[in-house]
Amino acid sequence: MTDNTSPTATVEAPDAVLTNGHLLLVEARQAAGIPLDALSLALKVPVKRLESLESGRYNELPDMTFARALAMSVCRYLQIDSQVVLERMPLAHVTRLGDQGVVGGDTMYATGEGLALTPVSFVRRPPVLVALALLLAAGLLYSLPEATDPAPVDAAPAAEPAPAPATEAPTTTLPAPTPVPVEPASAPVAPNRSVVLRVSAQEETWLQVVRPDGRVLMDRLLQTGDVVDMGSAPPYTVVLGRASAAQVFVRGQAIPLAPHTRGDVARYEVK
Repeated sequence: MTDNTSPTATVEAPDAVLTNGHLLLVEARQAAGIPLDALSLALKVPVKRLESLESGRYNELPDMTFARALAMSVCRYLQIDSQVVLERMPLAHVTRLGDQGVVGGDTMYATGEGLALTPVSFVRRPPVLVALALLLAAGLLYSLPEATDPAPVDAAPAAEPAPAPATEAPTTTLPAPTPVPVEPASAPVAPNRSVVLRVSAQEETWLQVVRPDGRVLMDRLLQTGDVVDMGSAPPYTVVLGRASAAQVFVRGQAIPLAPHTRGDVARYEVK
């Protein structure tokens, strides 16, 4: 029987499989239409570290453990399978010594054969702490001197004092409590029908306004309490990095952002 396998069949090199996980992150983010700045704000991770991750420059990150953890966070935010991405990334570097993992500081790394613990991390384990506490308590009890009962002393019982005559307690009239004035909460941003687009930030959020031809009209980070009115005429698309932290008014009407939000990033088209 002759093997009919085609000699031209292409097999992906193992090294390539282990190094293109960052490309999957780039493709997923671009497919979701999420800018890198918005992803940085949502994950509270500097843009520079996300750029290093997406470019596969793992040497610019603290270590591969950090890189793989950051990749998992991005996968959760983009709602993609993290296992596929992690299988295509280098493993966390572990220096081997015999058959055990080598530990730096108090960090414990797992190798294929077992776990290695530093003396500090071993002592910090709850069962060890409980055992040490019991040993310490037993030592303290053993070192205490034996208690001796004092000799009894004959003492005449003290005479009970005569009860004081009952007197009627004076009646005290308390003044009526004065109501404390409550300051009204800060008023919400009033809609204005003469303004085409108004964005109000309740917390820190990121705002981008883009024309259909790709021209960016606004790209800025809004702080708590900022209110932005767009003077340019539509059409354009509004992108909010944290939709839950902002209110959008179009011609004086509040726009519900939930139907236009994915992963707390909202995209709304103003016509």
